[in-house]
Amino acid sequence: MDTCYACELPACTVEHCPPESFFSDGQRDQLLTVASCAQHTKDNSKDVEYARNALTTLWGVNTSGLELFGGKVKRSFDRSPKLLNTTFSTMQTVFYEGQLTGVFTLDMARVKNVFEACARAIHFRETEEKHANWEIVMPGLMFAPGNPDPDKQIPANVCEILSKINFAWRLVANPLVFEYGVAAEEGFLYCFVFYQSFPVYARPLGRDRDPVRI
Repeated sequence: MDTCYACELPACTVEHCPPESFFSDGQRDQLLTVASCAQHTKDNSKDVEYARNALTTLWGVNTSGLELFGGKVKRSFDRSPKLLNTTFSTMQTVFYEGQLTGVFTLDMARVKNVFEACARAIHFRETEEKHANWEIVMPGLMFAPGNPDPDKQIPANVCEILSKINFAWRLVANPLVFEYGVAAEEGFLYCFVFYQSFPVYARPLGRDRDPVRI
C-alpha cells in the first residue's frame, strides 16, 4: 500500500503540488500530484488560501496571476472579511517605478508552511524520498542589493548566488502558473517560480547541513 508523501500513514488521496487552488479552472489539466493521507492534504488549507491570495497581489505577476486574483481570490475575500483584514491590515501606499501601489507585511510562517509542503511533495516525486526539514528562500521578499545596512547585505548576497545556479527545468503543463527546476549537484536544490514572477528556492536540511541564514 502506498504511504503519504510526508509521513508513514496510508495514502487515501492525492496532494497537488503546488496546491490546486493556485490554478484557475481552465489551467488544471495534468497537475503534479503525490499520494497523501487526509491530514497532509487538509491540515494547511487555510495557509494555502492565505499564501495564494497574497502571491496574486504581488508586483509583477503575469496575466494568470491577475486572472486568479480577479476571480477566486476576490471571492475568497468576499466570503471572509476577516481574511481580507488579516492579509492587508498593514497596507501602506507607496510609489514604485513611478506608480502608486501598496505594501503590506506577509505572515512569513504561513507562506513558508505552504512552500515547505510543496518542496516535500516535489522532492518525493523526484527521488521517492521523504524529507521533513527544508530551508526556504524567497528573493522577492529580500533586501535590495544597494541597501547600505551591512546586516542586510547577507540576504542579497545569498539571492545573487542562487540566481547564478544552473537548474534543470522540468516539463510542466502550466508554466504560466508554476514551473520548477532542480540542481541535483547542489544537494537537490529546487527553484519554484510562481506566475512567472515569484521565485522560491528550497533545499533539504540534514544534520550535516546548516540552513541559509536570512
